Amino acid sequence: MGKVRGNIYAENKVSLASESSLVGDISTFHLVIDEGSSFEGGCKMIDAPARAPEEKRTVNPAAPPRQKKFASSPMRINFNVKAVVGVIFLVALGVGLFYPKLSTDKQDLSISKGYALLAENKLAAAEAEFKKALETPDDNAQSHAGLGEVYFSKNQFAKASDQFQKSIELNPSESSYHLKLAKTQDAMGQLKKAKSTYQTVIDIDPTNSQAFYGLGLVQLKENAPDKAIASLAMAVKLDPGFYASHKALSDLYAEQGELPQAIEEIREAIRLKKEDPVLHLSLGNLLLKTRQEEEAVKEFKTVTKLFPRNFLAQIRLADWYFQKGVLDESLKYYQAAESLEPKNVQVYLQLGKIHLDQGKRQKAREAFEKAMNLDPKNGETFFYLGRLFAAEGKWDEALPALKNAIKLNYQNRDVHFELGKVLLAQGASGRAAEEFKKALPAQPRDARRHVYLATALIDSGKLDSAVEVLNTAARIEPKNGQVFYKLCHAFSKKGYYTVAIGQCKKAIQSRDDFFDAMNRLAWLYAKKRVNLDEAMLLSNKTLAAYPNKPEYIDTLSEIYYVKGEKQLAINNIRTAIKLAPNEPYYKKQLWKFRNIKLNPQASAVR
Repeated sequence: MGKVRGNIYAENKVSLASESSLVGDISTFHLVIDEGSSFEGGCKMIDAPARAPEEKRTVNPAAPPRQKKFASSPMRINFNVKAVVGVIFLVALGVGLFYPKLSTDKQDLSISKGYALLAENKLAAAEAEFKKALETPDDNAQSHAGLGEVYFSKNQFAKASDQFQKSIELNPSESSYHLKLAKTQDAMGQLKKAKSTYQTVIDIDPTNSQAFYGLGLVQLKENAPDKAIASLAMAVKLDPGFYASHKALSDLYAEQGELPQAIEEIREAIRLKKEDPVLHLSLGNLLLKTRQEEEAVKEFKTVTKLFPRNFLAQIRLADWYFQKGVLDESLKYYQAAESLEPKNVQVYLQLGKIHLDQGKRQKAREAFEKAMNLDPKNGETFFYLGRLFAAEGKWDEALPALKNAIKLNYQNRDVHFELGKVLLAQGASGRAAEEFKKALPAQPRDARRHVYLATALIDSGKLDSAVEVLNTAARIEPKNGQVFYKLCHAFSKKGYYTVAIGQCKKAIQSRDDFFDAMNRLAWLYAKKRVNLDEAMLLSNKTLAAYPNKPEYIDTLSEIYYVKGEKQLAINNIRTAIKLAPNEPYYKKQLWKFRNIKLNPQASAVR
C-alpha cells in the first residue's frame, strides 16, 4: 500500500494496492496489481519457495514514487504461472510483466540523489541532479517534480509551476503533483487556480488532508471564513495528528471571535507539538483575550524557556507586568527584549515609561532619546520627552518637544493636555486654555482636565467661563476639593467674597491638609474683615506646614494689617519679599502697609 524501491520476495502473494508504487523485481507465486498502482521491474513467478530472497537495493525515503510507464489496466489482474504459460516465456526472456524492465539505473540514481540533496536543502546540487535525470531519453515525471520543488524552495514560483505542470502531463493521476502545483499557485497569488487545483486533488483522493488544509488557507485569503472553517475542519478530521491544521483552525476561530474553540484547537496543536514556542505564544495571547491572565503568563514563560530569544514572548510578559504595575518584572523582560532587538523603538519607549514611573528621569531620558534617534518621526517619542522635561520644570525644552509631537500627527489628545500645562506654567494662559479645550473631548469626564482648563480661564480673566467649567466638574466629582478651591479662586477674582468663602470651606472639608484652601480662606476673612481669629489660626497652620512659602506669609501680613498691627504686617511682608524678590505684588503690599491707614469701620461687602 506504500512506496517501495527494492526487490520483493513472497512465498504466497504480492498485491499492489491502488496508488502504491514499486521500483524493483518481484519473486512470488501469485501477483495482483490494482488500478492506479505503479510497478517497474522484472517479475519471476515461482512454484515453491526460493532458497533465499534476492538482496534488496538501497531505498531513498525522500523520493516520491516512480511514475507508471503505461496506463494502468482498468481491471484487477491476477497472474498465476501455472495458468499463463505465455507470461513465463516473457519473464524467461527478461522482458518483464506489463512494464518492461528498462535500463534506467542512471536516471534513478540521479533522482534519488536529487531528493536526498533536496532534503538537506542543497538546492544547487539537487537542481543539477534532476536536470541530469532529464538528459536521458525517458522523460520522467519525478524529475520534473523534483526540479519544481527546487524552484519552489528558491521562490522561483513561475519555474516551479512549469515543472509541476510537466509532471502532471506525464502522470495526471498522481495527486502529489497536483498538490505541489496548488501550493505554488497559492504562493504566486493565483488563488482561483490554486483553489481549482486543490479541488482536483480532492477529486482524485477525497481523503487527502493536505488538500483540504491548503484549500482552507486559500478560502481564508479569499475572505470566505465559513468555507475555510469547513475545509480546515475536514483536514483535522482526516488527519488529527497534523498540528498545522489545528493551528490554522485556531487562528480562524480567533478571528471570528470564537475564542473557546480557538483555545481548544491550539491546545490540540500543542499536544502534538509541545516544543513549538509559536503555539504556546498563540495560546498565551488567546488566554489574555479571555482574561485568563495567570494561565497566559505561564504560556509566555514556557515560550521564554523553550526559546529564550523569542522577542514576542518577552514583550508580552513585559507588557503584562507593566499593566499590572509590577515595574521591576516588566523592566526585566523589556531589557531582555532590548537585547534581542536593539533597534526596536517601542522597546525603548516602554523602557523610558518604566524609568519615568520609577522616578529615574536620567535613564528615562536616555531611553526616549534612543527611540528618537532610531525614528526621528515618531511623535510618541517627542510626547514622552516633552512630559519628562515638563516634570523637571524645563519648560523651554518641553515646549518644542510637545509641538513636534503634534506636528508629527501623534494621534493622542494627551499631547494637547501636556502642552497646555507647559503653556500655563509659562504664563501663556490664553493659549493654554485652547490646548486644554482640545484635550477635553478625549476624557470629557476627567474632572482634573476641567480644573486645568478653568485655571487657564481664570488666569485669562474669563471668570464666568471658568465658573461654568468648574460647575461641570463638580457634577462629575461632587467631592473633589480641588474643584471647590478653584471655584473659591474664581469668585474671589470676581469679588464675590461671601460665595468664595463658602466654596473654600467645602474644599477644606474634602481633606485635612488642604493648605492652599486654608490660606485662601484666611485671606478672604482678612479681606472681609471677619473671623480674624479663625483667619489667624488658619494662617498659622499653613505656615507651620510651609514656613517659607511667600504667599502664605503674605496672607499673615494681611491679617496683621487688618487687625491694625502695622509693624508685624511690615515685618512679615519683608520676609516674603526676601523669598520672592522678583514678585512685584509683595512690594506693593509693603507700600500699602507703610502708607495707607486702614479705616477700621470700612469692610468689604460683596
